[in-house]
Order: sequence, then C-alpha cells, then structure tokens
Amino acid sequence: MLFGPDAAPHPTVQGDDTGATDIAADLIRAIGLKPLDAGGLRTGRFAAPFALGTAARACIQPGGAALICRFDSLRG
Repeated sequence: MLFGPDAAPHPTVQGDDTGATDIAADLIRAIGLKPLDAGGLRTGRFAAPFALGTAARACIQPGGAALICRFDSLRG
C-alpha cells in the first residue's frame, strides 16, 4: 500500500527465526515505529530486488528523493 509523505514508515521484519524477528520488531518499536511482518526468508527473494530498484530510483533518478513508497498489511 502506498501512503502520503506525512505517514510514519513501517519497517519490515522478515525471517524464519521467530526469536530473532521478535527482537528486530522490539528494536523497531523502541525507536517509535511500527514493524510490519513480511513473512519468512523465502519471500526475501521477491522483496530484495524491489528494494534495490526503489533505492536506485530514489538515489539516481532526477527528482528521485520525492519517491517514497510504504507498504502495510491489508489484514489490519
């Protein structure tokens, strides 16, 4: 889901080790953000290329700094 520039980011947490993902989620909450569970490592092969492409567009393309995407769970 895409949201406006004034919305707070929801960093994703991804992994197969629930203990580790719980720690990562706690760290995200500790800095005042809401973690978004992005599933296991199997889905990482889909998320990584998207993240790299988005970062390249934001950093290399003219006006790229205005490119901001945020994804959130549709399940509430």
